Amino acid sequence: MKIVITVFRLALMGVALLIIGVGVGYWGYALIQRDAVNVSQPQSEQQSPVSDSGVFDTTDESEASKLSFFDESDTFKKSDIEWIEHQERASLGLLIAPRYESITYSTIGKVKKSGTFEGDELVLVLADYGMDSEHYYVIVHNGSNYIIEVHSSDMVTAQVYETTIDTSHTFIAKNIILEELIFPDTIYGPKSRQTLNRYNPFWTGMSWFDSKDKTVAFIHPDYGTVYENAGHGFSFKSPDGTEIAYKLAIDFVSEEDAVPQVIWNDGTRNRGEYSSTDIGGCGSSNVASVMTAKDIDSKNDLVVAGKNTQGDVMWEFKKADHPLLKKIYDEEYFVIDYDGTGAQKLSYDEFVKKHPVFFWKDSFGRIIKFQSRAFLPVAECAKPVIYLYPQQEQRVTVDLKPEGGFTYSEPAYNGGWDVIAFPDGRLVDTHSRKEYPYLFWEGRGGYYEIPEQGFVVERVGVERLLREKLSLIGLNNTEIDDFVEYWVPEMQAKPYYFVTFMGNQAMDALAPLTVDPQPDTVIRVLMDFIPLDQPIDVEPLMLRTIPRKGFTVVEWGGVRH
Repeated sequence: MKIVITVFRLALMGVALLIIGVGVGYWGYALIQRDAVNVSQPQSEQQSPVSDSGVFDTTDESEASKLSFFDESDTFKKSDIEWIEHQERASLGLLIAPRYESITYSTIGKVKKSGTFEGDELVLVLADYGMDSEHYYVIVHNGSNYIIEVHSSDMVTAQVYETTIDTSHTFIAKNIILEELIFPDTIYGPKSRQTLNRYNPFWTGMSWFDSKDKTVAFIHPDYGTVYENAGHGFSFKSPDGTEIAYKLAIDFVSEEDAVPQVIWNDGTRNRGEYSSTDIGGCGSSNVASVMTAKDIDSKNDLVVAGKNTQGDVMWEFKKADHPLLKKIYDEEYFVIDYDGTGAQKLSYDEFVKKHPVFFWKDSFGRIIKFQSRAFLPVAECAKPVIYLYPQQEQRVTVDLKPEGGFTYSEPAYNGGWDVIAFPDGRLVDTHSRKEYPYLFWEGRGGYYEIPEQGFVVERVGVERLLREKLSLIGLNNTEIDDFVEYWVPEMQAKPYYFVTFMGNQAMDALAPLTVDPQPDTVIRVLMDFIPLDQPIDVEPLMLRTIPRKGFTVVEWGGVRH
């Protein structure tokens, strides 16, 4: 279904410009076409809190049980847990939250180590709330649930726990560590320069390992069989049965500036930024753009163009009329006159001279494409804005790291924003002393995949739907007005629209955000949409509200097609 949808999108829109702005949210997936037609209806019933057993919770927040903590420290080493192939089991009644997509409880092991929990069951709880997903490692002991905090979803504050966890028979075990579930940031393959850095395929949240669509890459002494996955990263099966993913570290490209250290045949040094992934939506559709025999004939299509600092040969196309070059020029290279200086598209001859694409064989024998960022598809995180609402006037620093880098920011980013923030949202840049309503940036994020669940709405109902869903997610009136003012005019070309949202989990993967001092509430939301000639039936995306408490940071945005 995913392939069908992708082709459908490309046929309709060609290229996509993603625009992210300040907002709220979490995320979801699954666009499924059916026989019937279902245009989106109001989703107000989702605000009723229910437990995972389906019972409505009418307890007033002020009367809610407070969290209990289990303070004993313990580290479970190898052989302290008897791991088993995950087996779904009955609900533990752990979660109380707005209506969910699904919650599953799976037994993954039993505690063997002598002590408090000897013989107790270890359960992994996976909860999908549409725009986001959560996971909890739980030891079931004497009828109570002990959440292993170190390995479970980061709830930021106990306040969030109290709105999602049934605290009547739950303890937060803050000092328990499952040593076999701690994985290094970097692992190494058997050959030189096979350095792999950990990454998170965010759209799946945490998922069970499946060898389907994977090929064996090598055997690791600690983690066993490592596979190349569908996104051209590398995965292995964790002892608990979940998937752990890594990607190749390219040692001649700086992560800070994305400039490959290459000397071309004419003796000049490369100064341009390149992407070694394929662009999709706001970010990348894989972690390496690996070429196959269907894409290029490496023996006949390529010619040596230079070498990198490691002494590796870099190749370019031998002929200027290669179909892939033509495709990049005709379908992916567009010029947007951001600053009104009259920027225009280069001629094809000028384009070819700019080294628009080159190829490198990595330590796994794969041919990887590097495409100049000057000629990438216009599909970027454009016009993202970040609102800051401290409880009192204070100095705030904001660090944002979109994996694909920035194309524009206001005020100027300069390695980070440094502002004086006011409770009403006003910001004063400490460098320019100018006042701003929000922080503005454009750029490209990391690994991205469009969710498939969402809503179908008639054109005349776009504004109503956006206001309803954004309010449900947690945006205030000013943020919603800003969002609607920009997006409604962009969604008028077709009679119907498929609309979906992603939240904190997706945004944190696309563009990690760090705010100092640490906020009490962070709400990040990203909208994507597909124009439609006819309505289609879709599985609705479940949304939940994030309560705004204390110092709040909000970010919204979307994908412009």
